[in-house]
Amino acid sequence: MFDRFIAYIREHNLLQPGMRVLVALSGGLDSVVLLDLLAQLAPEWRLALTAAHFNHQLRGAEADRDEDFVRTLCAGRALPCEVGRGDVRVYARAHHLSLEAAARALRYDFLIASARRCGCAAIATAHHAGDQAETVLDRLIRGAGVRGLAGIVPRSAIAAAPDLPCTAASPGAGPPAPLLLIRPLLFASRAEIAAHAAARGLEYCTDTTNADRRIRRNRIRHELLPLLEEYNPAIEAVLGRTAGHMREVDSYMRSQARAALPSCTVVAKSGKIILEKEAFLSYFTLLQKYILREAWEGIGGDGRDLDEAFWSGWEQFLAAGRTDRGLAAGSGQFWQSETRLVLLARRPTAAAMAIPAAPGRYPLREGLTLEINRVSPPLELIEKNSDHRIAWIDADLVQSTLELRPPRPGDRMQPLGLKGSKKVADLLAGAGVPVYERGGIYLLCSGGEIVWICGLRAAGPFRVTPRTTNIFQLKVEIDRDSAL
Repeated sequence: MFDRFIAYIREHNLLQPGMRVLVALSGGLDSVVLLDLLAQLAPEWRLALTAAHFNHQLRGAEADRDEDFVRTLCAGRALPCEVGRGDVRVYARAHHLSLEAAARALRYDFLIASARRCGCAAIATAHHAGDQAETVLDRLIRGAGVRGLAGIVPRSAIAAAPDLPCTAASPGAGPPAPLLLIRPLLFASRAEIAAHAAARGLEYCTDTTNADRRIRRNRIRHELLPLLEEYNPAIEAVLGRTAGHMREVDSYMRSQARAALPSCTVVAKSGKIILEKEAFLSYFTLLQKYILREAWEGIGGDGRDLDEAFWSGWEQFLAAGRTDRGLAAGSGQFWQSETRLVLLARRPTAAAMAIPAAPGRYPLREGLTLEINRVSPPLELIEKNSDHRIAWIDADLVQSTLELRPPRPGDRMQPLGLKGSKKVADLLAGAGVPVYERGGIYLLCSGGEIVWICGLRAAGPFRVTPRTTNIFQLKVEIDRDSAL
């Protein structure tokens, strides 16, 4: 077992000599065996081990028993031990998660915070071949694609907890270096792990909820896998190999997507990427999905947003070809025109704010700035202005406090040069502002009236005339891509 353990670590480059490693230690059979194997390896590889135990507070006295066991085990091995607790039920209700998802979120946040606090470069978990088989079966039943059927990977990089921001980074610091999440026991079956524990005389705790067949995962473990073993006694190993094959396919498709993405990209920036639709659609469907995921994750989107439900909606979205309605994905959206696809990991939003009607610089979203200057240019210069980033208004016609806010449904204004009023939405459409960008537009208002659609159109009632004696110049840089 130990020789195979070392071989697996080397095969998948899970550890390097001299590393500091945080060992996720529940106190159960699997994690106790993982700790024992790493402890055997530590002297030769100069590994510095720290154990970490998280009490989910879901099993009452049994959970407290596990925590006490872990503390005693680590003390007996003279091993540093980090212990944390979290009320999973409260967190699940607050974030509308299942108990399993909430427990995972809190546990991983604790593990990551502990690893950073202890200076560890890797977190080791005790997932094994049985867990891999259950995962592949569960995802197959749910209808997963290639990436889902790749199962649990031997190693991955994580910068924050999957469902909860990491709290260990100090304020003002840059993003912390990614941690390595490793699973050194994926090669081993439950029977092999149990045999190792027996041979080494290891004590461990038993989680009674693992026998609860109301839990889907347990039914797969206790009912479905034994049934499949009647058809193939080596089904666990077969499913593990299948996951390995799918990882190879997934790795290849990712490399192809990375190579293809630049040929489709028109604009790429933080939180936004715009693709040329014809170039994107020239690739076969599976590669399109990988390109889209590569683009989405590249602008800060969560890859889990692009699940099976999303892909079903994506096909309908493309077929409909609608430009006035986006497709939601997590906290972001996808938009399209006849020629472009727009991916927004974060929707642009303009926050309402009050500012004085006085010279100064007023920060807007994403570093944009509204500048107000008191000037006295010739009226002829003002009338010939064609730069929409600049407007001039009669300062005596506005109130002492101005409001900057995003457009609202039904907003109307009288544009400079026109006698009647028009809907702001129509003016934005006429100016070529895509629907997806309109939430990021600012309106400068005085007493409820629109003075200026910042960077686009000034209002006639506030225009400078020959009788104006007090003039404000308004200036703003609007970051727009003219994408659609």
